[in-house]
Order: sequence, then C-alpha cells, then structure tokens
Amino acid sequence: MLKQFARLERTRKSIIVGFAILMAVSLIVFYGPGRSARSLEPTRNTEVLATVGGDEITVSDVAFQKESVQARYGGQISLAQLGLTNARVLDGLIRQKIIRQEAMRLNLFPSEADVANEIRKQFRDPATGQYVSIDPDKDPARYRERATAIAGDVVRFEEQFRDQLAFRNLRALVI
Repeated sequence: MLKQFARLERTRKSIIVGFAILMAVSLIVFYGPGRSARSLEPTRNTEVLATVGGDEITVSDVAFQKESVQARYGGQISLAQLGLTNARVLDGLIRQKIIRQEAMRLNLFPSEADVANEIRKQFRDPATGQYVSIDPDKDPARYRERATAIAGDVVRFEEQFRDQLAFRNLRALVI
C-alpha cells in the first residue's frame, strides 16, 4: 500500500511538472519575443486582406476606417451599435477601390487642383464652425495637424477627398 501511494505521488508530481512545462511553452509561443508590434497593433499591420485590380487593402486600412467612423461619432456610439463589422468595412473599402479604378479608367479622376479646392470648400474650424483656409502653402503645420487628426495622415486625408470627387464624377456620368 505504501508503494502504491509513493507511485501515485510520483505520477501526480510528473503531471504537475508536465502541465507547468506546457504552460511555459504556450506563453512563449503566443506572447514570446520575436512577435513584432506590427502584428499586434492593427493600425500598423500590413497584412493584405484583399486585392482589387492590383490595389491592396490591408488590416491597417480597415483599422483606420473603423477609427475614422468612431471619431465621427465622438466615441459616443460603438461600432457594434452601427452594425459596423470588419467584413462591412472591408466591403466598403473594396467598393472605394473599384470606384477609384473606374474613375481612372474613364478619365474622371480628379486633379490635384480639384482636390485642393474641395478641401478648401469643405473644411471647417470645429471651434467656430466657420470655413477656414487650410492651404498647405500658407500654414503647412496646421494643415498637417488637422489632416492627421481626421484621417491618420495627410495622404489618407487627401485620398478621402479624391475618392469623394471620383465618386461624384462617376455618379454625374451615370445620372
């Protein structure tokens, strides 16, 4: 009986040690060194989710789009309340790429001057509600600051306006 108890005790100890080793290995695999911050932070993740006519849509694009929508509502409404899932955001981004490509194919893509004029027309100062000049030549720091606050960076900010104009041009052609 004493031998049986000693054997059970050794078995119990080996199971505990085995479980501890399994936990340590799983922690190293899932949270260990070598995992880049790119894979952990969606806004920096360059993993391609879809390719539309050669244009890629990444995890970062989806994350920025979701953040942009959240910012529009001031964080008061959750994305779930809006029914905004990753799949719906991805569908919207695919649609935008198709519109952009079709506008380019039909020579309806807006020029840099058109984009600059549209930005000047639509841009408002949130404090006063008045239209303000955001000419990058006159006040580049303010322009960069505001564009970054709205879209993450200046390139995305200008692309949003370019895509709006491309959509408007396509729509005018169809209607």
